Amino acid sequence: MTLQEHPRWLAHHTDRTLPTPAIVQLELTAACDLACVMCPLPHETRHGTGRERFEVADLENERALFAAAAGVELTGFGEILCHPHLLDCLRWFRALGLGVAATSNGNRLSDELTRAIVDENLLDVLCLSIDAATPATYERIRRRGDFAQLQRHVDFLTNKRGPGAPRLRFSFAAMEPNIRELPAFVRWAARAGAERVIVQHIYEAPHTQGWGLQHHRELVQGVLAEAGALADELGVTLDGRNLVQQGAAGHHPGLIKDCPFPWAHTFVKANRRVAACAMVWEDLDLGDLRDGFTAVWRGDAYTEFRRAMAGATPPTPCVRCQYFGWREPTPLEELSPATSMEPARRGRLGWQWHGLERDPHGRTFRWSLARSSLFLRPRGRTMLQLDALVDPRAPFLRGEVRLGERAIAFDSHDLWGQPLRLPFGRLPDEPQRVEISLEKTWNPGVDADIAGLRRLGLLVYGVEMIGAENELLPRVEAVDRAGQLGRGWLAVESIAGREARWMRERADLLLNGNGKSLLVQALVPAGLNARTLSASCDDLRLGEQTIPADGRWHECRFAVDAPPTAPACITLHVPDAAPAPNDTAAHPRLFGALVAAVGWAD
Repeated sequence: MTLQEHPRWLAHHTDRTLPTPAIVQLELTAACDLACVMCPLPHETRHGTGRERFEVADLENERALFAAAAGVELTGFGEILCHPHLLDCLRWFRALGLGVAATSNGNRLSDELTRAIVDENLLDVLCLSIDAATPATYERIRRRGDFAQLQRHVDFLTNKRGPGAPRLRFSFAAMEPNIRELPAFVRWAARAGAERVIVQHIYEAPHTQGWGLQHHRELVQGVLAEAGALADELGVTLDGRNLVQQGAAGHHPGLIKDCPFPWAHTFVKANRRVAACAMVWEDLDLGDLRDGFTAVWRGDAYTEFRRAMAGATPPTPCVRCQYFGWREPTPLEELSPATSMEPARRGRLGWQWHGLERDPHGRTFRWSLARSSLFLRPRGRTMLQLDALVDPRAPFLRGEVRLGERAIAFDSHDLWGQPLRLPFGRLPDEPQRVEISLEKTWNPGVDADIAGLRRLGLLVYGVEMIGAENELLPRVEAVDRAGQLGRGWLAVESIAGREARWMRERADLLLNGNGKSLLVQALVPAGLNARTLSASCDDLRLGEQTIPADGRWHECRFAVDAPPTAPACITLHVPDAAPAPNDTAAHPRLFGALVAAVGWAD
């Protein structure tokens, strides 16, 4: 059996409480000024006149669509520059705090429109779909287009660069009639200041039979090699992941389609139909926006779509999609207590993760979102260790980690310079879902290092279960030799003849064995206020005691009515904890008491 066949995996991936999408792909208008030879728009079965569009008033009525979104991608087979009130719509997206990316053929990109977009910073990314580097090829493919006019528009945009200018990309729908022009296209893109050239395949129609690159592999390989070398020389990224020769298309029995879109993206067409994404277009129609987006997003059609995509039976349109590849399922016997973010471990991740990245030291990581998940198998381990960071540019974050039936809260302070360690105790030795939830995420905006249409959470390197049950002790001292201390503890220091640690407002640890009482040896330095110390065992409150602020060690004893029969999760809480003197931080770290030891006693 594989993880992807396990009931917990499937239940999680069909959970109807999942957040609304992080990215909304929106066809702002169905109108278009061109008649491109490879475009399926004329062959669509959707009803309407081709003049359907969204206005600002329509967007106001659909705020649920953007409730958790970081960005909107204005895409589809309509041309956004045909929208008579485009600038008003862009301003509305900006007022909502969204990143905005748009795809356009560029033929109507007037000087006036370019000035407004740049001066008001209305677009983060503009992708120009051009598909040719010469007038003859352009006019053959982009029918009704004016190559000379397009060149003038691109030149004006190039000269209008500034702080509010969008990042520019060029798109090339590769086919037999134009593939030889790709190197010249890369050169034009570099001259225009484009950061990326996106090369895509086409789906063949009756009038384009034989144009697909699968029929011309030898030619394509030579052209791609030449274009790639030129792109490297000119400092342009050549993005060819959507090409046929990548081997992503076709049926792969038993493999999993490695696509995150069902859980984080949606696509809404100008006629208000909700689809899986802009790449499979109307082949996966999932509902009508007029029924309410949340009802569609969490409805039966979307849920069944996610069920198929979570396993090894993706729908036919997704099988032939070449944008995302395939991955091997994870055999249950190989599911371990740890996972990194390396590509080989992708099959252990659930929903709501950004793509793989590397830090300046070469370590792989992924950004989490509002509710990111992964699967582990405890195999007798009792403590979860989250190797993660809060980016210094991020706001103060609060959240919780849920594993099994238990959830433990954390905040940014818990991730200062060390992994977050959380005690969960004994867990069944079967696949367990780990969910990292945040009260809020953040948008990096225009930060060049992490720019993108996305909301970010934690920077996560990996997650691991540690602390074998048979190695845990019934007493833990400040020097934690068995690794039983969880969150909320500061570094070891010497005070009043003992080695001890400051605990924050709340701190956790694991204890093995049992006893009639829980003993905590604690101290509050003279000159501070007295502290109230409360204790819980496996979330059952044991009581509270006062620790005088006299600089002496005190033994706090908490009676235990029912001694635990398994490793116990102990939580110490100081509700009247206070920040260090003269700490004026917006989110000061609260100090509770100094603790030298915690253990069972008869």
